[in-house]
This record gives sequence, structure tokens and C-alpha cells, in this order.
Amino acid sequence: PYGTCRNKTFSKGSNQKRKYNMRYDEFTEGMPPAEYCRWTVDVFNAMDRVLKQNRVVLYNFGLGNDAHTDYTNYDWFKAVTEVIDHTPFTVADMLVWRKKCALPNNVSPNKSTRICEPVVVFCWRGQESLFPRNSSQGNMFEARNNDGSCELNKATFSTQFVQRLVGMYVPDSERRSWTVLDPFHGTGTTGVVAIEKEMRYVGVELSKAQCDYSIARIEKGVQLDLF
Repeated sequence: PYGTCRNKTFSKGSNQKRKYNMRYDEFTEGMPPAEYCRWTVDVFNAMDRVLKQNRVVLYNFGLGNDAHTDYTNYDWFKAVTEVIDHTPFTVADMLVWRKKCALPNNVSPNKSTRICEPVVVFCWRGQESLFPRNSSQGNMFEARNNDGSCELNKATFSTQFVQRLVGMYVPDSERRSWTVLDPFHGTGTTGVVAIEKEMRYVGVELSKAQCDYSIARIEKGVQLDLF
């Protein structure tokens, strides 16, 4: 969750509430900044328990340029620094995801319309030079915004986004020995790509409806690949 929705935005009217509830069926983002930072630290400490040696956490985040909420870019920087200060992880690199288009257009009078989002590369402190990386690729990559909407979400995740990152960090000769973990599995986009690339995949998801949708989606993809 990007943490870009606050409960008080719902007071603006039922249409606004429906807009934000469309993001996800089981969880409505409403944590104040301090709580969101603590929650992010908990997520990374959970990653610490399961991450293999010489691997990375790829942390995509949307900068807050939505004038309808009280979310600010400060929240994002604060969450990153809290992870550095209160977990075994450090920032090893920074990537920039350039989307195919800037939608939704920004409504702020003085902030830029978002066409890029950051991807922070975290690794364990002391392992900054140990994880694999295709160094021939730069730190900016282009991928479409998402794979479209479904009955559960106004926008699923971007298959191209996952494909680009797999190409950067997973050596082709080692793909079958790798496991990809997505702790926010949603409609299964990361899993679709991982299975297509013959990697093992673990997805963690709160919503049974999202799980059911993603399983059908992944099984369909596997059948297409096999037949």
C-alpha cells in the first residue's frame, strides 16, 4: 500500500470514499504518517526473516502529489529512513520507473504531474556489492502503468514493470533456482511473470477474492504456455 489515502478524505463525500475503496477490497488505507512508518518497518523486519543471502528488496513507492489527501513526499522519505534506522537493511541503489503516460493527471496547483516513480533497492547492510545486477542496464526503465482494471481493482499491477526488474536482477542461467516473494500479491501480476520465467514464486495476500482471481489468472497463463 502506498499510504496515500487518509481517513479524513472520506468526509469529502461518498463519491470520494467509493473512489478510494476501489483500490482494494479488504484494506482501506488510513494510517497516519507515524503509524505508516512503523508498519513499513515491521514489513521490512519480516523480510529480514525470509530473504536469502545476496538478494534484494525492490521497494516501489508512489510520491504524493494528490491534492485530495494530506499525504506528502515527506511521508515517503521518512518511511525509507525509518527502515534504514530500525532494520538490518540499507539502500543499495535507486531505480526510476518511467510510466508510459502520466495518468492520473495531477490536480495540485504547484506539484509536478507524476510520470516517474522511485524503486528503492534495499539489501542487508554490508552486502551492497554482493547481489547480482545486470550493470549494462541503466537505472531508469520504462514500463506501462498497469495491466488494466478488473472487478476487484481500478488498476492491477504492471507486468512490464516486473519483467524489467527480473531482467535486471535475475541472471538467465539461474532463474530456476530463484524464488520471488511478493508480500502484497493482489491480483497476481508478479506471480504471472515469475512463473513465465520458470522461477519459484510465493505470494502473500489478505483477500480471498484477490487470491481466487490471481490463481485463475496464473493457471490460465500456465495453460497458455503449455498448450
